[in-house]
Amino acid sequence: MRPRSCTSILVAFFVSAAMLGSPLAARADEPEPYDPDEFPRLARDLRRFEVISLGTIPLTLLFTTLGYRLYRVSTEDISWRDAGVFDADQRRRVLTIGLSLSAAVGVLDFILGRIEEE
Repeated sequence: MRPRSCTSILVAFFVSAAMLGSPLAARADEPEPYDPDEFPRLARDLRRFEVISLGTIPLTLLFTTLGYRLYRVSTEDISWRDAGVFDADQRRRVLTIGLSLSAAVGVLDFILGRIEEE
């Protein structure tokens, strides 16, 4: 079987499964929304910290990598292309800085949320 026909069969299968599954999902009972007091305040704060911190990881790693490359270009006598080649220690350093910045953004959000509540 050619790859194109396999792809067509898979697409047809998933489209038909989605069309057949839609009426079943529409008949299901709607979930009840959470009550404001259902979870303790600490659990909600920890969940928000987790979501904010994990959500900012791609951005902090991107900006940390770009910043580290700019630092290497400005301090060492190398080109931009060569500045993107990191050894194991440099990769570990960039990863540590990026993850630390993500955690700092989560802590900053927590502090600003507490200040806003007062």
